Amino acid sequence: MVLSDDEIKRLFRIRKTVMQMLKDRGYFVGDFEINLSKQQFISKFGENMKREDLVINKTKRNDNSDQ
Repeated sequence: MVLSDDEIKRLFRIRKTVMQMLKDRGYFVGDFEINLSKQQFISKFGENMKREDLVINKTKRNDNSDQ
């Protein structure tokens, strides 16, 4: 099932916002993850991405056990 352009755009914006929120809260998030373009997002996850593909697991800067 291929997602519509609106659905992909929405997921792209959500992921970008979540990455920025994680970085603001002290988690290891690279600038490349925040600055990922929509085209790069589609290349990385494809047009028929699944929920499992979008899972984010980051480690806190000061506490490696906090994920």
